[in-house]
Amino acid sequence: MNISNIIFNRLIDKINAAYLSLLRSLIMIREQITEKLHKAFEPIYLEVHNESYRHNVPAGSESHFKVIIVSDIFMGQKLLDRHRSIYKELIEELAESVYALALHTYTTKEWTKINNTIIASPNCRADMRT
Repeated sequence: MNISNIIFNRLIDKINAAYLSLLRSLIMIREQITEKLHKAFEPIYLEVHNESYRHNVPAGSESHFKVIIVSDIFMGQKLLDRHRSIYKELIEELAESVYALALHTYTTKEWTKINNTIIASPNCRADMRT
């Protein structure tokens, strides 16, 4: 392979990467998270809330999310392991645009025990300076 072909192939790779990045940005982050979690965990219940509006970020931002997920895949797993498995599935979103991710993970039995109660998110503390 000559130098022209190498340069051309690298340019094509960069164009493809930029195109994929553009396509990802056109799909709402919330929908990406929802789709990935459905595929990975087959939840009986899943809510993904964009809570960015509650924080000091520009209007329309998708940076702060709350996930409520109920899946029996979590049976026998510690809370930390559940969270790690979700982080693994959302590695791209966490690396690019998601700043905060509040996770509420339950098995069906745990979800029933708390009467399907969704815990309210705390207020943003970004403006609380000492």
